[in-house]
Amino acid sequence: MFDWFSSKKRLPNTDIWDEPKNQVIVCSECGQKNQNHYKTCLGCGTDLHKPTVPAAKLSSKENMKISSVIGGNSTVTINGQSFQVPGNASVSIKNGKLFINGEPLTDLTGLTQPINIEWKGDAPSNLEVQGSVVIHGDVTGKVDANGDVTCGNIGGSIETNGDIKCETISGDVKLNGDVTCGDVGGSIECDGNVNCHNVSGGISSEGNVECMNVDGGIEASGDVVCKGNVAGDINAEGSVECKDVGGFVQSGSDVTCGDVSGDINAEGNVSLRRS
Repeated sequence: MFDWFSSKKRLPNTDIWDEPKNQVIVCSECGQKNQNHYKTCLGCGTDLHKPTVPAAKLSSKENMKISSVIGGNSTVTINGQSFQVPGNASVSIKNGKLFINGEPLTDLTGLTQPINIEWKGDAPSNLEVQGSVVIHGDVTGKVDANGDVTCGNIGGSIETNGDIKCETISGDVKLNGDVTCGDVGGSIECDGNVNCHNVSGGISSEGNVECMNVDGGIEASGDVVCKGNVAGDINAEGSVECKDVGGFVQSGSDVTCGDVSGDINAEGNVSLRRS
């Protein structure tokens, strides 16, 4: 085993110790590697020789339970505690500990559930969170969370047990809460309400649906208000209001729409605004 203390030599007539060149100190705040004779970190200015409590070593499976790649402004805030991280670093949170590129950085003292992550800049990779997440930027991959998700654009699919508030979503949407977004490149399946723009797939909702154009069908437990056209069928327990429908319309209340290619079965009044 390498004996660091025995390898040190004091320079003649000085109180300066000559330390091995291959020894480095990894900053506990930002992960920057520094030479041993540095008193403060080159990356963030933290005192490199202050006492630290080593974080417990976790298995690679535990480390990867929650991970994402941070880009842009490398400041990540976790439950109100802010940390400086290297650009494009892999950030993981597991069992109340923060890992940077798989290495333990610090204990998150007093960390409570859910874990709320917020960072400035884009997160260009997949994101997996055991709680809520706020992103001031975009996610190029998929998002998997147990809480609410608030972000810009999502380049992949999204699945969460909470609500979603974002801009465009390129893939499918599956959630237990409400979804408020722009265009969706896939389908939407949720237990709450849907408020979006254009949807390339179908919509299945346990609540109300409000949207523009839908390339598939709509199935809702509440009302359906579609300001554009629906290419497929509409099956709603509430009222239906839209333009043209490419399939049939089944409603538990009133129906107000334009042209309907299929049959209309409504328990309320039917009003057609054919062009």
